[in-house]
Amino acid sequence: MNRKSTFFSQLIKALLALTISILLSACSSSPDEEIIAEAINSIQEGLETKNSKLVLNTLSDDFVTNKNQDKTWAKRIMALYFFRHKNITILITKSDTEINKQHPNEADTEATVLVTGQAGWIPESGKIYQVKGRWKKVDDQWLLSYMEIKD
Repeated sequence: MNRKSTFFSQLIKALLALTISILLSACSSSPDEEIIAEAINSIQEGLETKNSKLVLNTLSDDFVTNKNQDKTWAKRIMALYFFRHKNITILITKSDTEINKQHPNEADTEATVLVTGQAGWIPESGKIYQVKGRWKKVDDQWLLSYMEIKD
């Protein structure tokens, strides 16, 4: 990787981190919503750094998607994408989390997410997804138990 592409990559990551921190600080949120936001950041960081353990640590043991895919599927699909793309970038353009008032140990998140994969600094593929997640609080940790992805 040459210096120009390294600089560009670092610039994009810095801008992304700045944008997310501004968006998160602009909203007044509860401590639980902040913990969920940190978990979302861990998922993002895990995908971008190809650290599946970071992502898997945020998923509950009974995690499932709207297509009935489980935590094992998540591990396999990450391995496939990590192998296929040298660099992965995740940009969360909108994220809203709400704690369930009747069941305060449950929460829902809706987000718009742009995912790109690239060999160098120019994305080779990219897609925008509408993501819905359901969280549950287990021993003071918020874990993602359900995820629905629409493109």
